[in-house]
Amino acid sequence: MELRVSSELNLPVRIRRVKVETPWGLREVELLPDPAIRVRTYEYYEFPESRLSFHREVVANDFLSGRITLKPGEQVRGLLLAVDDKPIPAKFPEHGRTEVKLIICDERGNTFSSKFKLCVDRSASVARERKIQAAAASQPKFASNEDVTQREISSIWDLFA
Repeated sequence: MELRVSSELNLPVRIRRVKVETPWGLREVELLPDPAIRVRTYEYYEFPESRLSFHREVVANDFLSGRITLKPGEQVRGLLLAVDDKPIPAKFPEHGRTEVKLIICDERGNTFSSKFKLCVDRSASVARERKIQAAAASQPKFASNEDVTQREISSIWDLFA
């Protein structure tokens, strides 16, 4: 989501929480971490299990994570990049747009909100499911107790008789 935040307060402000109110519930989203935390010179935010990435200069996550203070009259512009561990319900179509409300809470307890449309993208979930299925398919198959029939038990018993 692209956003623009400006301060009309007379005091500096620091963000404490970012939430998204969706049709399936209020979610406290996880902002993508600063790429320099992993590798000091890395300049791109990347979504997990995705090829989607954005240069640090166009991302507002530092401000939204509370690492940067917004001074009176200042403005922050950029993309909010976040993930949520709870999947979007299946009744919301892939690549469909759903209206949600972004809620930003500052250090003084003030709350600011704005509505926007969220684009549904399940590519990371699909990739994760394929990886799980591929791993399961490559595992050797062992017979469980339920798989052994009475005839097989009799045959095994005959070997020892």
